[in-house]
Amino acid sequence: MESAARELRGVLVQELTQLEKVRTYDELRTQVNDIAVMLAKRMRDAILDDIDFAYRNGYRSAYEEIKGISKAKAPDMMPEDLDVLVLLKNEGALYNAYNQFQSILTDKLNQTIMAGIAEGSSIPTIVQNMRQVGIGETYKLTRIARTEITQIANEGRLRGYQRAEGRMKMQFKYSLSVANDARACDAHKELARRMPSGGMYLGDLIMLQQEIGSKYRMNLRGHSLLHPNQRTSLVRIV
Repeated sequence: MESAARELRGVLVQELTQLEKVRTYDELRTQVNDIAVMLAKRMRDAILDDIDFAYRNGYRSAYEEIKGISKAKAPDMMPEDLDVLVLLKNEGALYNAYNQFQSILTDKLNQTIMAGIAEGSSIPTIVQNMRQVGIGETYKLTRIARTEITQIANEGRLRGYQRAEGRMKMQFKYSLSVANDARACDAHKELARRMPSGGMYLGDLIMLQQEIGSKYRMNLRGHSLLHPNQRTSLVRIV
C-alpha cells in the first residue's frame, strides 16, 4: 500500500504538472474529473490487492506456526473463509473510504480551483494548490488503509488458527498485542492491562472487548478489534 501510494503521488504530480500548461480555468475544471477517476481506480486496485494479501498471508502464517499438525502447509481456504474475505472487501470503514475517495477528491480539487479564481491566482499557482490537496487526500486514504489492513490480517490469522483447532481437536488461547504508546487510546490501554498473561479462549476474549468497548462507547468490529483507529494484533498463546 505504501509503495502504491508513493507511485500514485508521483503520477498525480506528473498529471498536474501538465495542467500548468492550460490557458483557461474551464480547461482545469474539465480535466479534474478524469484525474480523480484515474487516481481512485488505481488506489482501489492497490487496496484490494493488499486486503487479499493480508488476509491470505494471515491465514497461512497462523496455521503454519502451529506445531503438531501433520501437514504443516496451510490447506486451501474453505468457501466460508473466502466469504469473509469478500465481506472485508465490500463493507466497513476501508470500503467506505476508498469508495468515497473519487467524489471527495473531485469536490476538493474543484473547490481549490474556485478559491483560486476568487483570489485571482494564476493557473500555475492553482495547480500547485491542487497538488497539495491531491497528495493530502491520498495520504488520508493510505493511513486508513494501513490501520484497516491490520484488522484484515487479524481476521485471516483467526481463520488459520480456527482451521488448526479443528485439525487438532482442541481450543487455543489467544491474546491481543496492543501497541501501548502515546497514540494508544484509553480503551486499548485498559485492554492491555486486563489481558491475562496466559491468554483467553476466543469467546472470553470477545466478551472482554465488548465490555471495554461498551464502557468507552465503541463497537467491536470483527473478532479482534475494539474499533478501527488503533494497532492491535491477534496472537495465539502457546
